[in-house]
Amino acid sequence: MLVQVAFVVFALSAMLSLVIDLGYAHLTQGQMQSAADAAAIEGIRQRDAVPNPAAADAARREAVNTVVGWTFDDNFDPTDGDVDYQFGAGPIIDLTEGATSLHGLQMSSVPEQHVYKPNLQANPGNAPEGDMVSGRFCYSADPLPSESVAYEMQDTVCGQPQLGAGTYTRNDFNPGGANPNAFLVRLRRSNEYQDLEGRTDPDVGSSGPSLPLTFGKATTIHGDDPAATYSVRRDGLTVRATAIAETRPALHLGVPQAGQLAIAPFVIRDTCLQSPTGAPIAVPVSINPTNGVMTRNGPGALPGCGPADGPAGWFITNPAAPVPAALAATIRTVGAPVLLNQNLMPCQVVPQVIATRYVAVFSQMNTPPTRIIGYARVSLTRQALCPGPGRGGVPPPFTATIQRMASIVAPANATAMLPTGFAAGVPPALITELLDKNLGRNSGVNYGPVLAPVLAR
Repeated sequence: MLVQVAFVVFALSAMLSLVIDLGYAHLTQGQMQSAADAAAIEGIRQRDAVPNPAAADAARREAVNTVVGWTFDDNFDPTDGDVDYQFGAGPIIDLTEGATSLHGLQMSSVPEQHVYKPNLQANPGNAPEGDMVSGRFCYSADPLPSESVAYEMQDTVCGQPQLGAGTYTRNDFNPGGANPNAFLVRLRRSNEYQDLEGRTDPDVGSSGPSLPLTFGKATTIHGDDPAATYSVRRDGLTVRATAIAETRPALHLGVPQAGQLAIAPFVIRDTCLQSPTGAPIAVPVSINPTNGVMTRNGPGALPGCGPADGPAGWFITNPAAPVPAALAATIRTVGAPVLLNQNLMPCQVVPQVIATRYVAVFSQMNTPPTRIIGYARVSLTRQALCPGPGRGGVPPPFTATIQRMASIVAPANATAMLPTGFAAGVPPALITELLDKNLGRNSGVNYGPVLAPVLAR
């Protein structure tokens, strides 16, 4: 009978080990992953927030750490130090003493700070193993894309020479390099930095203490091997969370907010804004004052942007006033149809300079009508002096230059997702064509799109 009871107690201890120890690990990993996801989005969202690249990189890394700090702040008051420490990236339990390689008879205690509060290191040198890493992401169907997993080392990652090294090398993310389009964030609870003061590799990486076994001590999990670098009884459970955010062309612009760019009072054809690399481009146009239609003007006509291919663009409203909300709503989502409206546009009505705004970019579809396929940043400067009255009182055309700027990540008010999908008027057969044009793939032109952050891994 006693033997049976002993077996039952032992079995119950094993079950408690699964519930308690693995439960702690699962809860901790979920909390860390949520923070890593939000931090990675913030890292890429802030990429172009400051014009100076060096200052922008330092500012966004600070912003990423702030997001993680707020995620684990008990009462959203960063000034009080979270005296009670109720919410963090998993619990902290100290185990001391113990006997034999099984670490039996250990004493558990809860330290004053009984949850882990991550303090990510900025990693300004962009080391591959850092808490924050800027680089390029490329989708990989390889089932083993994460760190510390053995896979065949690749010489080229994301179209560039492999810049990573060691166990943190990935086959879907290349740190640094030209034109970084992604941001990686890591949170760790392990013994990786146990020999460093504060469990931190200064300015590069950090870690919280690993999760010790509690009820798992009563199971048959094997004891220490003195020659091994890791023992679950001695070193506890390692928990990590990694997230990568990247950029994609925006599919929707929100209602303009204070301090954010408004939408332009005109629309532009995608082929008139294209450049092979997405570099800025100047588009000289002639504007018909009787209907607001723009045609490409001067030398250097772009393929698909000439009179035979239809207008380069047209005004949809009076440019001297903000675009009415109801009208803006009709062009704020990719897939929206764009019809040529007849709008009187005398030269005197058009401001000499229309400062930087988001412009809806339309494209000719295989099935009419033309539709919005994305957004770009543009400004418009018309000729300094408006022409006098023409013959018969018909005002002559006047010229202007549209400056399309390079792609940037919109800091707010733009998304690369459509929560409710495309509008009902967009047939399913058209969706692939719209996405191809929006992403610039399958011969889609590079129109310098406005970018939005998305979670990639």
